Amino acid sequence: MLHHILLTGLFMLSSLNLSLATQPDTCRGIITFDSSYVVHVCSSLPNYYVRLIEREDTTERYKIWFYEFRIQRSVNDTLFQDICGESDSPFDDMNEDDYPGIQFVDLNFDGYLDIKMFDNQAANGVNSGYAAYLFSPIAQKFYRSEQFSDILGGYSVELDPAKKEITSSGELGCMGGCWSIDTYKVVGDSLELIKRVHQDRDEEHPGEFVLIKEQMINGTLTVISREKVKWP
Repeated sequence: MLHHILLTGLFMLSSLNLSLATQPDTCRGIITFDSSYVVHVCSSLPNYYVRLIEREDTTERYKIWFYEFRIQRSVNDTLFQDICGESDSPFDDMNEDDYPGIQFVDLNFDGYLDIKMFDNQAANGVNSGYAAYLFSPIAQKFYRSEQFSDILGGYSVELDPAKKEITSSGELGCMGGCWSIDTYKVVGDSLELIKRVHQDRDEEHPGEFVLIKEQMINGTLTVISREKVKWP
């Protein structure tokens, strides 16, 4: 069955550098999930028909899961693009906080939907990692962005279309006492770090913590405030 996804919508499954997202030879294993969706990438383009497949590979010592997007421009059209990636968890093993595991959302605020795909869970069980595929309106294909993939993680990712900013929050250890909140300005298909707020151990006073606020000034991340905090 085909499921329609609106321009501003997301879909949920329970189960910089841009590189062409075409690696079908890496997808292997038995199919554990297979479904099709209609994606409205932009009002100026026709619908895209996306078949999403999850594979489980047991040929190695540890299980490996692969996800694959097989994209067509119409129901009966030939394969237009094949995207294949690796995930350290099957869709149905993700925590509720990780849903929706796959989103079609405008990550670079250019008016076209991109792909945000869950691909790993940190050992601390708090931070999650995602693979990002940006849509190119010129090529009309999706391309993997290593830069967006690198920052789309942690325990929270917030998009601010009005300011064209992305905020990524992550836990850094210390039993929850160390964390960081980074804010990036989206410039085309690239990201520029503009400010960082983080709590860390005070190197000068063991056992104590400090809250540090930094801002990018003339190309340098500069400390604008530093204060002691009580933790826990």
